[in-house]
Parts: sequence; C-alpha cells; structure tokens
Amino acid sequence: MIQEQQHIDVSGVRLHLRRAGSGDPMLFLHGFPESSLSWVRQLEAFAPRHHVAAPDGRGFGRSDVPSGVDAYAVDRLVGDVLAVADALGAERFTLVGHDWGGLVGWITAARHAARVERLVIVNAPHPTLFQDALDHDPEQRGVSAYIARLTTGPVPTPEQLWAATFGADEARGLIDAAERAALLAAWRRPGAVEAMLNWYRAAPFDFAPVGGRGAGRLPGPLRIEVPTLVIWGEDDPILLPGLLDGLETLVPDLTVARVAGASHAILREQPERVSRLIADYLEQRSR
Repeated sequence: MIQEQQHIDVSGVRLHLRRAGSGDPMLFLHGFPESSLSWVRQLEAFAPRHHVAAPDGRGFGRSDVPSGVDAYAVDRLVGDVLAVADALGAERFTLVGHDWGGLVGWITAARHAARVERLVIVNAPHPTLFQDALDHDPEQRGVSAYIARLTTGPVPTPEQLWAATFGADEARGLIDAAERAALLAAWRRPGAVEAMLNWYRAAPFDFAPVGGRGAGRLPGPLRIEVPTLVIWGEDDPILLPGLLDGLETLVPDLTVARVAGASHAILREQPERVSRLIADYLEQRSR
C-alpha cells in the first residue's frame, strides 16, 4: 500500500503525516518516543475502506521541533489533532492512540466529543485514573519512576534513549534496521530529544509522587461521552492492568479487550490482532 507523506502547518509548526486511502476518516496518534511509523501496519490494514492518517507529533519523527516546554502543553497537542483532521476535511473521525497518543486521545475526546465519532485507546491510561494511581498506588508509582529520570535527569543522547526504550524490543526482533535508522535520525536533530521530553514536562499531571515534573493535574474527573474501545496488553510493565479498574464509571459506552501475552509493545508484538480488534469494533458500531 503506497502511503502519501505530506506536511501541514499548525500555527507555524509543520507536522509531518502519513496518509492513505479514502472513506470514513481515522487518525492514529503514536506514543513516546515513537513516530507515525508505529502505525504503518494499521494504515495498510484500514486504507482500503478508510481515509487514514498518522501524524508525527510535534518534536517527533519528521515534524518540526519547537523550543520551550509551553510548546508541548496539552492544549497545543489537542489543537494539532484537530488541525490534522481539518486538513483532511474530516468534521468527524475515529481517533486511535497508543501510549502518549492515547493520553492525547482521551483528552481530545473529552473536550471535543462532537468531532470524535469513536475513540480507540491502546495501552494508555485514562488521565483521571492515572493521576489517582500516581497518588495512591505504590506499585504503579514504582513502575512510573522512569518519569523522574526523563524529566529531572540529564538529557540522554539518542543512543542512550534507544537503549532505555527500544533496546529490549530490538533484541526480540520487533524493530527492523530501517525503523531503527529512521527513529535515530529523527532523535539526532538539534533539540529533538529535549522536545520529546517536554511532552512529560508539560503534561497535565502532578508527577510529584514519583519525583518527576508535570504541569499539574487536570481539574475534576474526565468523562468520555463517545463510544470507546480500549485494547490492553496485559503484560505491560509500565502501565499496570489496575489502571482499568473503575474505567466504566468515566466512560459509559466502553468496550475493553484484554490481550494476554502482549506488553506495552503490543503494536509490534501483535499488529494483526490489534487491527482485527479495531476492525471488529468499527463493524459492530456501524450496524
């Protein structure tokens, strides 16, 4: 499947995106420290029936690298999602997010329910439940301690970041040489690693319990009023399954698919399963 690549301008920031196909629009948001490459298999799977697009988040991939923490505030990240949708001519769209892309997806759906037709989340905690876990769950606080290293320690080199984030996946054969080269080339751009870390520094969370830095917690419980599918790799070592407890009280129209034997790297471990779960859900909701 040939995927068109282009840039769009969002308030002076050029965002790179991959797009393909035609039909009902779907937007795919990647996680940290990924790029739109993490969704290539899903773009290929859904392009025959959908207009699909996956942007590189600001600071990531081949998108611009604006300076300063404020450039990565959640309002700007949500604005980027809507700007991509506008560029595609999509008044309403299915929004799919993994990891940090999922967190942006949760907030986008909460604030702009009229634009988001369906929400699909892959191993990304609901912001209200994540903050609660940071405040009260010692086990989740323990595995979230990496946030302090990212936001308060020295900025890692691209090679150090690779070893810490993708070294194990590479050893398991989940990342090929082409993707490794593309990610490292993106991280070696001036200011790129700092920019990616700024997503955490500007995050709408209070990371104090784990020693990290954030912009402060979101006000009140975040309710999601759009149909939502959550796909969760149960062996995720940094986002524990307990983050799903109580989710139904915040997301009335909720479907949860727990995937045994999958971790935070579920998009690489079981890409066909992820695509099938999304496709089945979309088919069910369209009846």
